[in-house]
Amino acid sequence: MLIGHSYRVTLNHNEKTNDIEEQTRTLKDCHQRCADRTLKVLEKNGSIFIKLGQHLVGELMHMLGIVTNTLIECYELPAAH
Repeated sequence: MLIGHSYRVTLNHNEKTNDIEEQTRTLKDCHQRCADRTLKVLEKNGSIFIKLGQHLVGELMHMLGIVTNTLIECYELPAAH
């Protein structure tokens, strides 16, 4: 829920400015914030959620580098069996 709100605020902000560099920076910052939040949730919940994070990295590898670079840490976390 917090991730969706973060994107909504960022995209609404970007609609109000014509500065392309600022839009790019704020969206990149939003991607990083959301990736960090996602990683924290996966770490906190462990086990199957770490596996989910690993799967997301594999599926999203061709997408946002900032997200995959953050979630790649799931491969370093021990998964409980």
